[in-house]
Amino acid sequence: MMTRSRTVADDALLRRTRRAVARAKSCVAGSGDRRRVLIAAADLSAFISQLVARSRELDRELQAATRRSDAMSAYDRCLKLRRRPPRA
Repeated sequence: MMTRSRTVADDALLRRTRRAVARAKSCVAGSGDRRRVLIAAADLSAFISQLVARSRELDRELQAATRRSDAMSAYDRCLKLRRRPPRA
């Protein structure tokens, strides 16, 4: 389940990623200083790996929630079958 602190951390990661992308664009559009471009590429690579890891985490959470929902639906169907009056 997603907590408030995790949501805040996700928002911070996205903000840092957006800033890194903006810096990378300015490096490429600017003077083309090789050192700055390499630093920007390394930053982007780090952020991409963090985003992929978080995406996998969210995928696992979503799959678990889907399994719980399916189980609750099956349980509900079983209860409805038990409560149904017998056919005459």
